Amino acid sequence: MVLKGGTSLRKFRAGNAGRFSTDLDFAAPDADTGEFLLDSLDGAEIHGVRFRVVQRSALRGRLEIDTPLGRPDVPARVEISPRALWLPVELRGPVPLPVHRGYEFPVPEVPVPALSEALAEKLAAWRRRRKMRDLYDLSGSVKAFSTSFSFGGCSYSRSGMTSLSTDSVWDRSIRT
Repeated sequence: MVLKGGTSLRKFRAGNAGRFSTDLDFAAPDADTGEFLLDSLDGAEIHGVRFRVVQRSALRGRLEIDTPLGRPDVPARVEISPRALWLPVELRGPVPLPVHRGYEFPVPEVPVPALSEALAEKLAAWRRRRKMRDLYDLSGSVKAFSTSFSFGGCSYSRSGMTSLSTDSVWDRSIRT
């Protein structure tokens, strides 16, 4: 199970420079694993925070959260893609933020996509649905149509993005 999408980019790559996203997008090796995740989230409780998955259909649903301070009115959703990622995943801790010092628990490392795959997927998502949030997730550090860019303290080039199996995602993202 791999956390991907805008939340993954913000929490594990960009920190406060990224777009705030309330969605949780995951890649699972198959549909059964995705269903298991939704079943596990529905009714889960940690540190007094309770989760419910409502309006569930296939491998997606809306996430309701109850806290000791009440229920936030946040349109959170969970969506699971039942396919493994192409590149090896990375185990990463979140970008350190001052708020983490106040947590009553250690912040764990989480499996996230390789940066080149995460960025290529964002470009492909923008190409498919034309949502500005996809370009915004890339903005600031990434110039979506340039030949090279920096993101998360690393430099990337078009040739690097097209290496390995990301080239088909890159081609679907850029070519018309």
